[in-house]
Formats: sequence, C-alpha cells, structure tokens
Amino acid sequence: MKVKTRILMLVVSALLGMLVIAGTSLSVLHTSMETERRNQQKTLVELGKATLAHFHKMEQEGTLSREQAQSLARQAISGMRQDDRYLWVRDSATDVNLVHPDPKRVDKRDSNAKEKGDEYRNALKGVDVGFLTSEGTRPGVKGNVRKLYTVTLFGPWNWIVGYGGYLDVIDQLFIDRAAIMLGIGGALFIVIGLLAFRMFRVILGELGGEPHYASRIALD
Repeated sequence: MKVKTRILMLVVSALLGMLVIAGTSLSVLHTSMETERRNQQKTLVELGKATLAHFHKMEQEGTLSREQAQSLARQAISGMRQDDRYLWVRDSATDVNLVHPDPKRVDKRDSNAKEKGDEYRNALKGVDVGFLTSEGTRPGVKGNVRKLYTVTLFGPWNWIVGYGGYLDVIDQLFIDRAAIMLGIGGALFIVIGLLAFRMFRVILGELGGEPHYASRIALD
C-alpha cells in the first residue's frame, strides 16, 4: 500500500472520528440546554405557586378575605414580567384567564380555552410540575409561536400557574453554540490535513519517492 494512501486513510479516519464526536457533542448539548431551560422554567412557576401560597396563608389566618387574597396574589404575579417573559394564571375549573400580560384577555375565556386547559391538565397528571410543547402567543407578534410550557397547580384555589418559553430562542442559542463547536472542529480538521500533507512530503522526500518505486529502482 502506498504511503500516500495510508496517510489519506489516517486523515479520513480522523475526520470520521471527529464527525462522530461532533454529532454526539451536539446531541448532548441540545439535551443539556433543554434540561437547563426546563429547570429554569420550573423554578419560575414554583415561585409563582409560592406567591399564591403566601396570600392563601394570609387568608387562612384571617388577615385577608379570599377575594382580597386572590386579588393581591394576581397583582403580585402580574408584576413578575420582563419584556415578553411572564407568568400567567388561569382557573383550572373554568379555564378563565386570571393573570395575563394582555389586559383584554384577563377574566375571560380564550376561544381555545378548553383545548389549552385540557393540555395543561394532562401535563399535570401525576406530577407537581408538568411540561408540554404547544402553540401560544407572544406579545408584539402576530399569530402563534411554538413554546415550551411549564405548568403547576395550586390546589387550594384550583389555579394553574404557567410559563411559556419561546422555542425559537432555544433553537437560536443552540445554533450559535453549535456553530462555535463546528468552527473549532473545522479548524482542527484543516490543521490535521495540513500536518498530514506535510508529513507525506517529508516522508517521500526522505525515501526519494514511494517505497515500492524505490525498491524497484534498487533491484534494477
């Protein structure tokens, strides 16, 4: 086998190995990013649930009436908003929006209220915090967008607290990180290719050509 062929095989093997490593790394990266986002959203809805529990405790202590406690709880959660990121609350029994950044939807049922409510209730079966991917709204954007929803139920009032993370944000972040990884991998492959080419020229220079050609010349 020619030295050139052997070196080429080494380079191809290195490339295939790098592709396998890159594919595995990207898969692990995507999974870890999704897990990280789920944990972040879980913390947010649990914070919202804890807020409801605070005002419910005041109701139980007699400091506030139920109506006062629920009104203050809704105000508190309404303030938990930054730009297009927000917590929302809806009555699990009636699917009425109790907290939402769009004031026109507060204390009203959406046209797809029952459908969305069933999605949230199904996600909560057997768990304290549920996750699902579905279509939803985004402030300032017409039409629906894909969102990762995280929901939890506050039992005493039968209210669902939820948060919807925009999947396009997660996808763009993944693409950015993947581009960096692939860029580094591509640079490494170029370096390996140049080193292999240099090695090939050095070896042939020392041998005076391919070994089998050199041996033929020696025999002649």
